[in-house]
Amino acid sequence: MGRPCISCHSRHHRKSLVDFQTSPVLDKQLQPIGCAPPCHPTTKGSLPTQAQWQSFWQKPLRLTEQVRSVLSLQDPYVRLKAIVDAYHHLGSELSMIIGKKDATIPYFAQWGTALAARTFCVGEVTGFWVSLLCSTTCLSGLPTFLLQTYIDTFQFQLTKIATLIFSHMGMELALFSDTFRDPVNRTEEKLNQFLKQVSEPGGKVAFDAYFRAIHTTDSRLKAQLIYFGNCKLIEYEQLIAQPHLNEIFPLDVVAEIASRFFLTLAIGNTNAVNLPFYHDILTPLSDIYPSDLRIIAIPELQLFLQKFDRDADGTAKSGAQNWNSYHERMGFIVEIFRIYAQHPAVFEDATQRLPNIREFMFIPEDIP
Repeated sequence: MGRPCISCHSRHHRKSLVDFQTSPVLDKQLQPIGCAPPCHPTTKGSLPTQAQWQSFWQKPLRLTEQVRSVLSLQDPYVRLKAIVDAYHHLGSELSMIIGKKDATIPYFAQWGTALAARTFCVGEVTGFWVSLLCSTTCLSGLPTFLLQTYIDTFQFQLTKIATLIFSHMGMELALFSDTFRDPVNRTEEKLNQFLKQVSEPGGKVAFDAYFRAIHTTDSRLKAQLIYFGNCKLIEYEQLIAQPHLNEIFPLDVVAEIASRFFLTLAIGNTNAVNLPFYHDILTPLSDIYPSDLRIIAIPELQLFLQKFDRDADGTAKSGAQNWNSYHERMGFIVEIFRIYAQHPAVFEDATQRLPNIREFMFIPEDIP
């Protein structure tokens, strides 16, 4: 695989590719195509600053155009960071339209994607030092090759999962916001036109629930409709992720080790809530669920929870001891959606948890 790129320390830089990619919306040169996270954030080719991202989202463009621009980014880490930022803005937009401060799915998705971005960095760290060690010593051969191959597969599939889910769910969330931002458009006719553009039956149910939430003034019903919409959207998206997770975790024992020792979802920045995948979910308050979500009144949501929630009255068996198991993963996720629907940490900006890759890698100053 060879020594990492001397300009950015990425193992993914390919000199045969065009040196830099320019985003038409950001009007800024980004990272070299195929090159992993930026090591020099103040130089040409680095990530856009927070101010530039804010300017990007404030441009008078439809959200669907902005989502397409994010998807066009070819650098994997830049794209992951942009997806995290996009989810935060989509969540804010959707909450404004629905009119209740319950977390819609993009707020949760930003924290999941932030975890993917940080995990990508861990792979980059490991691959960097393995490549550097092999290039300066005689430590090479089949074991090293297999390790590097797995790291590359791991990073590729991780990025692909995040991108596929965002290209599907992010685009439909953006289209929903573009369609119903104007109160004049919040009619059954416009809803039917919108639902024709939603590809999956579960997605149609989810967006119908969001639409009903817009029109109800009952706080409890609105919260449960939002929760139902979140659950139906993530159900299909996790099916999309499954074959790629099978590539990351070729054996159940690998997934179980990862769940037990390495995988923890962090929600929030200053006072983050850390949720290890393997263990049952800790609750933030003495009451397990927010008052609006304690007793579920929507029959369809009751049936959905019977399918995935292994403890109807609490969080027993909510941990995902095997993250490669679709049902265990779904049980963990829908429980988080319910418990943390109104937790302040969920609404914070997840991009603040994304590291400067050079500092994250502890690269000595004498390495060019």
